Amino acid sequence: MSCPIQEAVAKLPSGPLTEESIRRHIAPLFTRTLANEHIYLANHSLGRPLDQMAEDMREGMALWETKLGDAWDEWLAEQEAFRERIATLIGAPRADCVVPKTSAGQGLRAVLNALPNTLRVLSTRGEFDSVDLILKQYAALGRIEVLNTLNVMHLKTPHSAILSAVIFNAIIIIALVPLALRGVKYEPKSAQALLRRNLIIYGVGGVIVPFVGIKLIDVVLNGLHLI
Repeated sequence: MSCPIQEAVAKLPSGPLTEESIRRHIAPLFTRTLANEHIYLANHSLGRPLDQMAEDMREGMALWETKLGDAWDEWLAEQEAFRERIATLIGAPRADCVVPKTSAGQGLRAVLNALPNTLRVLSTRGEFDSVDLILKQYAALGRIEVLNTLNVMHLKTPHSAILSAVIFNAIIIIALVPLALRGVKYEPKSAQALLRRNLIIYGVGGVIVPFVGIKLIDVVLNGLHLI
């Protein structure tokens, strides 16, 4: 580990990381990418690189060029040192608690296989294709229960959800044209009775019908493999 990173880690106070300690000790290690004013929240293999990353890449390539296959000795030694540093950073009891993986998919499978019983996994839309595939496979095997708090109607895909909503709106607009042309039939009732009747028919109905209609359209689209 390079001296700047060692010095930054050594200055971190004991206990959980805080915004202030990250700003004072960790952020200076990312001056090149933080000079970019764009907000970048990705936290995967293409997260923000350290300033030291370019030098580390050159050092790794130099080992490959000069030692060829023997470069693995120093590469693996650096991997073990990386595990020790991560363990120290997160407060893990031992370095072997940290298991580096080459992809998000490998890491996810390692976690799912290590934990017992049926797990409840909260997933969001827009996941990597590999992550989404792994979650579907484990759900089919009964190993996990995938939760999606935003998909309250359990629509099949984001594409079918959007298309179902568009189709429903087109149908409902056409269906409401005769009602608009015919007008409302006059009945001698009190204002309270009319209000109650209209709230039940158009208010409650206007809330329930879209949910039912969009769900049915989604089922038909996916059943006929139109999506």
